[in-house]
Amino acid sequence: MAARPERLIAVAVSSDGIAAVCLVGGKLKNWQLWRPAPGRETELRSKVRTLVAEFGPDIIATEDPHLDCRKRGRSYASLLALVQDAQDQPARHIPLQRIQLYRNQIEEAQALVGRFTEMAAYRPNRAIPANTLRRYLLYFEALSYAVRVCNAKRL
Repeated sequence: MAARPERLIAVAVSSDGIAAVCLVGGKLKNWQLWRPAPGRETELRSKVRTLVAEFGPDIIATEDPHLDCRKRGRSYASLLALVQDAQDQPARHIPLQRIQLYRNQIEEAQALVGRFTEMAAYRPNRAIPANTLRRYLLYFEALSYAVRVCNAKRL
């Protein structure tokens, strides 16, 4: 019997919401975005637990709030709650420093669309309204965490 391909969930947080991408064997299978009410970290934790229960990941990747994290206020509180919940899950938690390999987030997103064509509908550009653009970029922040884990593990 063949081994089950490794399952990975990567989650990104901002004041605009939380984005999660799910990969199986390095292939994008699911992506979600939700906006919990301000100060509702319990709602965030509930969403993450539901996603983990549905997807059954081997790895959960998040930004590391203790390594040169640029998040502040509500975003930082949400990130701390997310990391705490990820550490409480049976899946292995991998906290990552947010590293910008491109000139800006739009260029990073466009490069990721080249690898994950399923995300082409969310390709950001400057013509998109700012609030929508920020939410789209959140998908690609999560996807960048997933790519770093996959590249390190060669999924």
